[in-house]
Amino acid sequence: MHLDNPPGDRKPETGAALVLGDRAVGLLELLEQLALVGRGNAGAGVGDCDAKRAVGEACGHVHLARVGELDGVADQVEQDLGEAVLVAASARQIRSLLLQGKSCSEWMPESAWEILSCETAEGRSPADLRFAERAILAKLRCLSRAEFSELPDLSEGLENRIFSALQKASTLEELYALAKTKRYPLARIRRIVLSAFLGLKACHGAGLPPYLRVLGINGESGAQLLKQAAGKTDLPILTRSADFSGLKGTAKTIGDLENRSSDLYALCMPKVMPCGSDRTSGVVVL
Repeated sequence: MHLDNPPGDRKPETGAALVLGDRAVGLLELLEQLALVGRGNAGAGVGDCDAKRAVGEACGHVHLARVGELDGVADQVEQDLGEAVLVAASARQIRSLLLQGKSCSEWMPESAWEILSCETAEGRSPADLRFAERAILAKLRCLSRAEFSELPDLSEGLENRIFSALQKASTLEELYALAKTKRYPLARIRRIVLSAFLGLKACHGAGLPPYLRVLGINGESGAQLLKQAAGKTDLPILTRSADFSGLKGTAKTIGDLENRSSDLYALCMPKVMPCGSDRTSGVVVL
């Protein structure tokens, strides 16, 4: 959100972009944006901030661990072109084209397409959950029933159903098919599976977010707003990688979880990226 925008106001205005440190919800979007494995709905993994960078800039990757960690090409296009693009191409269509190795330049602003092309050439796009499928299954097979019971979004013994399905499944699609019912739809099963992979627990979503993280600022006005906000909140405002080292308790737990989730996302890229990107990316000045 922007400090000078009321909730729900998505108009681009001058300010500082902040992300709440409540990763129990946000980090699910990290892989949920990759969408359904094998259903032509895997995300591109190109952050919307990339689309706002100047085309003339060096094409180095800007990784933002935001609440929607993988706001994909669809969100990028929507922001740049507005609602009209939704009539021309859906997010699913764009993701499908990318995964098939086809061009989607006609559905995107030229600047966004140039950035996406560069990311693709560097092996960072399109991200695909199938690259990490065995890693996900391996993580789930190492969990006990007791550990499954700590996952978020559970009720009526759903963890037991997923645990039993896991013993029979050799792919994620098989796991989803065995676990889902009319009462427990695919989207919910997938969220729980991804929570298990990321190490999310129900307790991580309790209470208020432990910190605010700055992702980007709009020049001097954004910096000024940050100075004003610093004296008006009890929550720590993180603007540098070094700020994470000062976190304690729940804030440190969530910060470490955020960092690890970014490292796991790196496994979903065509070229596996090294760890640590979440701690080496600074604030983006727009």
